Amino acid sequence: MMEYGSSLNFSNNEEEKGVEEEFGDEYKEDEERDLQALRKAVRIQRERVRKACLELETKRLAVASVANETMAMIMQLQSE
Repeated sequence: MMEYGSSLNFSNNEEEKGVEEEFGDEYKEDEERDLQALRKAVRIQRERVRKACLELETKRLAVASVANETMAMIMQLQSE
C-alpha cells in the first residue's frame, strides 16, 4: 500500500519551482490583463456616473426654474 505523503508530496519545493517557472509568466500576464480590464471597467463606470450626474444637475436646474416661475405666477395671481 502506498502512502500519499511519501511519494506524492505536492508541497515539494522543486515541484513548486518548476510550476512557477513553467506557468509563472503566464499567470502574471493573466493578472495584468485582468487588472487592465478592471481599470477599464472602472473608467467606463466613472464616466457613466459623471454623465448621469451632469444630466441630473441639468434636470434639477430645470425643475428649480419651473418652480420659481410657478411661484412668481402664484404671487402675481394673489396680488390681483
